[in-house]
Amino acid sequence: MSIKVLEFILLSVLLACLFMPVDARINFNYTLNYDHDGTSQYFGEEIRVKLVIDPGANEVRDMRIDILEDEALIDDTSFEEAKYPAGAPVNITRVGHTFFCDRLGVGESIALMFNAYPKTERVEKIKVADVIISYTQLGERVKDEEELKANMSNSSWFKYVNLLERVKSLESEIGSIQMLFNIGILFIILAIFVVVISVFILWTWRRKTAAERENIHEEFCNKLKEISKGLDRAEGNPSEVHVLKRKVERYIKECGKK
Repeated sequence: MSIKVLEFILLSVLLACLFMPVDARINFNYTLNYDHDGTSQYFGEEIRVKLVIDPGANEVRDMRIDILEDEALIDDTSFEEAKYPAGAPVNITRVGHTFFCDRLGVGESIALMFNAYPKTERVEKIKVADVIISYTQLGERVKDEEELKANMSNSSWFKYVNLLERVKSLESEIGSIQMLFNIGILFIILAIFVVVISVFILWTWRRKTAAERENIHEEFCNKLKEISKGLDRAEGNPSEVHVLKRKVERYIKECGKK
């Protein structure tokens, strides 16, 4: 390989390193807290938004932060700002929903806070706002965009929906219990009916049996009377005695059948 070719390769590598794009990015974090139960110091059911920005490994300048509301209304009077450390030479100005920061050095950070009120509570997640951050870092103008989304599953609407579902569930349970109660009452009525019918049948049978016994007893008494009268007439008359004897035998046979 000639010296000129080697020099050309080294020069190409050097130029590639010089013009290689640098990863110029800041650190951007945010939190959104939805006050679904109205326990905060504000009006209630607001979304408290906090944005924290630091420059990362390299200082940034001429930072512009645009906050574009979407599915929530931003309360202009709720904006707050802070810088860390407290004595850092960082200047922050605001015009409407736009913030400007002249510079932000390594180890420094800023925080922006505001309240937003959801335009609807009937969806589980809403996009509160878009945040567009543009800045200069390492001589490069950079733009970052973030979507701020909040969880709305604890809103009054979903509490109402959950309550309705619970009421429907309770109504279904009560309906099942009522049906079981009605079936139980029906079985009790049927059982009472069966008992009453059984008692009536037993009473009727006993009454019929008692009447039959009374008739048999009366018939037996009548036959005894008839035999007694026959004995009076049969005294000294063998043929009459024989007739009476045959009647007694016949009565005995009838009693055996009964």
